[in-house]
Amino acid sequence: TSYIIGDDVPSIGKSAFNNSSKLLNVTIGKNVTSIGDYAFTGCALTSVTIPDSVTNIGKCAFSNCSGLAVATIGNGVTSIGEEAFEHCKTLTTVTIGNNVTNIKSKAFNGCSSLTNVTLNSNDIVGKSYTQKSNISHIFGSQVTNYIIGDSVTSIGEYAFSDCSSLTSVTIGNSVTSIGYKAFS
Repeated sequence: TSYIIGDDVPSIGKSAFNNSSKLLNVTIGKNVTSIGDYAFTGCALTSVTIPDSVTNIGKCAFSNCSGLAVATIGNGVTSIGEEAFEHCKTLTTVTIGNNVTNIKSKAFNGCSSLTNVTLNSNDIVGKSYTQKSNISHIFGSQVTNYIIGDSVTSIGEYAFSDCSSLTSVTIGNSVTSIGYKAFS
């Protein structure tokens, strides 16, 4: 089943499509500004594109989506909620928009197939991390390919430390500094 959320809808409320196991495709209208907690939890979505109008993705918004393979998070999003994509076991590819400043705890926890991540947010990539808390801990150590977009100007300390499966990194043209042990 497919669903189109019209351009006149300002937000997707809490649990709006929760456990809609037959929902395979959704088109989110260009004026939606927020996706509520548990909005699409347990749906059978195969891909999702969050438009630039959305600024916030709520807690568990897409968790346990059994068929979700691709998630593209628009440039308007500033915050990705706690456990937002948790246990999306078939999720292989994620693109993070350039205005994301906060990815909350366990947002991508249990996404065991996630191998390709594109990061366009300087706030996420450029931040100083520790060896025990870094980008590897956000997306998982199984990621094999990171693409760092042209909107990123720096790579922070320990940012990609302990990315034990990493085989490929593409660094955008705007990066001018790479922090201490960024890829240790």
